[in-house]
Parts: sequence; C-alpha cells; structure tokens
Amino acid sequence: RRQRQMCIRDSYKPNKAGRHFSPQKQQIKLGFICSVERITGVWASINQGIQEASQELREYNITVETRQFPLYLPEVELALIDELIEEGVKGLVIAPLNSPIIANRINELISQGFPIVFVNSEVDGCSPLAYVGSNYLAAGRTAAGLFNLLRPKDPLNLIVFYGTTFMMSQHQRVEGLSNELDRCNRSYKLIGPFAITADPELAYTTSQEILCRESDANAIFTVGGCVSSVCQAILDTNLTQKVVHISYDISPTIKSFLSNGSLSVAIGQEGVRQGYQSLKILADYLLFHIKPDSSRIFTHSEIYIDQNS
Repeated sequence: RRQRQMCIRDSYKPNKAGRHFSPQKQQIKLGFICSVERITGVWASINQGIQEASQELREYNITVETRQFPLYLPEVELALIDELIEEGVKGLVIAPLNSPIIANRINELISQGFPIVFVNSEVDGCSPLAYVGSNYLAAGRTAAGLFNLLRPKDPLNLIVFYGTTFMMSQHQRVEGLSNELDRCNRSYKLIGPFAITADPELAYTTSQEILCRESDANAIFTVGGCVSSVCQAILDTNLTQKVVHISYDISPTIKSFLSNGSLSVAIGQEGVRQGYQSLKILADYLLFHIKPDSSRIFTHSEIYIDQNS
C-alpha cells in the first residue's frame, strides 16, 4: 500500500490542506460504472482501489454507488449513467464504452459542469476531468518488444484475439504493436483480429477452431476477451512449445497459465492504482476544487512471467 501511494504522488498530489476541513454535513454521492457482468481480473483490482478510496473518503461523508453491466452494451451503460444522475450523484468514475451514444451523453454532462473521470478506457471526442489508466499504445509497443525478444529470428505469424469493438484500449494495443514492429522492420503478418466473447465456452470453441485452422501461427496476441479460454485452447491443441502468447492483466488464474506454458507473458496495468486514484481525483475536485496536474495519468506496464508472478 505504501509503495502504491508513493507511485501515486508521482503524478497526483492529494490536497493536504483538506485534512483541516471539517467533514461535510451533507452527504455527497458519487457513481462508479464498469462494463463487466462479474468483477474479476483487472476489474477486481480496479474495484479494490475504488473500495480503498471509498473507505478513506467516508470522513467527508462521501458514498459511492457502483453499477456494472454485461460486456459490452452501450445502451445499457447509457441507462446506468442516467439512473445514477437521477439518484443524485455529484460525479462519475466510469469505464466508458467507445460509442457515439456514450460520447454524446458524456459531452452533454461535461458541458453542464458535471465532473467525470475516465478509468481504464477512453472515448473519442471527450475531455473528462481526468483519465487514469494504461497508455495502451505504449503497452502495444511493449508487447512488440517482447515478441522480438522471445521470437527473434522467424517471421511472426501473429494471431490477434480481442473482446469487443467498443473498448478503445483494445484497438490501441494492436496499433501500438503494429507501429513498433514496423519501426523495427520486423517481418510479420497479423492474422485476424478475431473476436472472442466474455462467454468462456464460446470463447474456447472459437479460439480452438482458429488455432487449428491457422496452423502456421507462431505467436498469439490476446488484447481482450476471455484470455483463460485462449490459454486452455492452446493447451488442448498442444501448442505451448510452438507459440509465444502475450496477453494483459494478472490474476491467480492467469498465473496458473503462466506456469503451464500456455501464456508466455502477461502485461499488467496497476489496476488498484487506477481505481484508487480516479476516485480520489474526483473527490478532491468536488471537495476542494482542485484539478490534477495532468488530465491524462498513465499507470505503469508491469511484465509478469512464470518466475516472478
């Protein structure tokens, strides 16, 4: 916890003067919206950060209403935004889907002076109070560097799996990868991208079919979706010795796949810090009218392999 707070100070300095303010007499309600049906993986880490910040903000009579919804339905997210507004929240931390209907509603709220902080993902054409999350172009470049290290000689025949077209982050990861491979003059071919849903069984069937069909593939880049299903398909098709597989985020399940060889590297993104910092920025603005030094706060890319996970 101490190490994480030191990292936070690098780009965000909480208002120390705020400690001298008396607690708010009137309750302030904030909202947190994330696009998952079950809080697992990186969202479990982000939610942990939200909860830690919520505990610290109780002395200011601040409460947080959380809403989550199945991947990935913009119309449902829009309804949840409006629901929380009607319930009287004074600000939102949101993982927005990159959809015109979400962008339009968020811009409408921002124009009315309603404070919004993006966490983990962004939306085209919106300027929130702050974005807290990974630099996904850099995360894609990091993956390219790892593929170059782990598969240095052969041309890359690289299968790309993704979860949804509604998350800007997933497009940016592939863009960052391609840009870096081009910059290095690396010989490569992108196969796909192929969508794998959040449903584990369907994701497994889809990825297994693609792995069997694309027999010349020697690398796999999973930028979103059900990573565990891809890993299981790699195991069941006996490809652990043939392919280099890189994905994102860390969890106990992902650690097991690093151990059995179906996943070569997982790139983390400091999920706890994302949740903690995004809520504290929103609260600091509402309580003390303080904006962060930068409107885009990037967390670090963490490299996990079997030996250090």
